Amino acid sequence: MKIARTPFLAAVLTGALALSSVSPAHAAPASDDAQAVMTTTMGTLIAQGLLMTYMSLGAVADGFSKKAYSVKEATEVLDTCQRTTKVAQDSLKKLLDSGAITGESDLNYLRQSIAAYDDLTEEATDVKACVQNMSQANIKKFMSKKDEAWKKITALIE
Repeated sequence: MKIARTPFLAAVLTGALALSSVSPAHAAPASDDAQAVMTTTMGTLIAQGLLMTYMSLGAVADGFSKKAYSVKEATEVLDTCQRTTKVAQDSLKKLLDSGAITGESDLNYLRQSIAAYDDLTEEATDVKACVQNMSQANIKKFMSKKDEAWKKITALIE
């Protein structure tokens, strides 16, 4: 059963374009202020991590549906995505709690990024459920979470 989704190339191009034109709040600073450089770099890397995780999950789902991955292979890749996503999310939570970031827009960006990572973790769980059983209920749940994650990611990179 094929999982209908946003075409992979369109997602890649959209993400690449979005990363190349990060919003003014996260654009390269006019000054060489170290804090501004750090937060701009952090925002860019967070956006890249979210986008790459989203695309990896979609690629595994597509690959599995086309029999490019066995159940075992797909599950191993998805487990790795979940572990690395959790590490990134935990690091962002520590940064948020540390007080090192003080700007309200940067704090909001961190909070929204953590929420997007939550969705990606759930999306990976939903893809694993599809790998185990391609029921309509599992596919519907995956598609819903995929769309929810994409909305949060695009909001962060626009």
